[in-house]
Amino acid sequence: MSNQHQILLNSIATTIADYRQGEIPVIDPNHVEKWVRQFDKFGFDQNAQKVILEQMDRILKNYYISRQVAQEFVTDVLTFEAIFGYNPAKTIKNGQFLRVQAKGNSQNDLLSLTEKSLQNLYDLNFDDCDKSPVIYIYLDDCLYSGNRVRRDIDSWLSNAVEGTTLHLIFLGIHSDEYDYSRKIIQQKAQAKNIIVEFWRLHEFHNNRWKPFVEDSRKDDFWGAKPVDEEILIGINVLGRLLMQLREQVKTGEITSQTIVRPLSIPNFLLYEREINPVSTDGECYLDSNAEVSVEVENEVASQLTPEVVLLSEDKYEIVGNKNDTANSIVEIKSDFNKYDAFHIVLPHIEELLNTECTDKELAERLNIPLTLMRTWLERAVKLGKISKLRKPVRYVLECQLSLLNQM
Repeated sequence: MSNQHQILLNSIATTIADYRQGEIPVIDPNHVEKWVRQFDKFGFDQNAQKVILEQMDRILKNYYISRQVAQEFVTDVLTFEAIFGYNPAKTIKNGQFLRVQAKGNSQNDLLSLTEKSLQNLYDLNFDDCDKSPVIYIYLDDCLYSGNRVRRDIDSWLSNAVEGTTLHLIFLGIHSDEYDYSRKIIQQKAQAKNIIVEFWRLHEFHNNRWKPFVEDSRKDDFWGAKPVDEEILIGINVLGRLLMQLREQVKTGEITSQTIVRPLSIPNFLLYEREINPVSTDGECYLDSNAEVSVEVENEVASQLTPEVVLLSEDKYEIVGNKNDTANSIVEIKSDFNKYDAFHIVLPHIEELLNTECTDKELAERLNIPLTLMRTWLERAVKLGKISKLRKPVRYVLECQLSLLNQM
């Protein structure tokens, strides 16, 4: 067994050390080794198993919800102004935490953590909450297919007070199933004049290869107009451009170092100002003498012929020449320094900052001098990639600034 192999075993075991704590024996490196060795019978050699361990280690470090993180999550919920306003204790007394999950124990587990935080924060428990509330809180770990939350809310809705607000809060959601579940729940809640809000800690995009269709009631050129609940008709130029962009990212034609230039249209302005090329770092102010390489793949979108776009939950059809797209996004040769080590390391900094870290912790993880780490962190803050928190000073990925993100 190589040293790297053992390091991965130890790392995974450490990350999930509190998994089902008190219910099962603690998972140790030997347990992880036994788990990965099951791939022997499928022909995966040690090199392949190393890759499995590396990816599992990466995924768990980013997305495993420890008891501590879950406790911090519910604490963040209970102090979140967008839900409970300026006086959370008062609002909580006028609220009700739903215990309506028909299957599983995830809701009960989260409610146990919630009541603990309630007691610590406001000296309250669930018995102090109103029996005729103005808001309802539905907590669960994840929204996968959405079947469970839809059934839970459907069964409970007849007991809800009219004119209230329902907050559905998850540790993680799958984006595609969320869209469908939100639509169904909001439609049913409208009958009782109940406002529905969704919140989540993590979002997983499981619709990355599905078609993009811009649903527009006014514009069937850039989008498609709905004919009924399942069919939209239009040219869908914006959707086609987004699908082309997705394909270019998939093939590596577009990378994090790509610079995108504006369309070659006279007086193409934004707020009466010329639009500059952009990169992942923001606008690029190119030297007027910079060499620019432009490659136009097809004719402009104005020459597209009207086609029909059919969209349903799982089926779609785009009729027409799929090569009829607008000018492609291209790379520009400029004085942009793609070899700047900061841009190479930035994705790794962002990955590490899915959870809060100090500059010293990051410097140690990346094995670089603290002064250099601080310089790079300041650059990342200025670019809006990360946020700097105080008391004590620490950093976090911008999208993780709040544990709660509204959908």
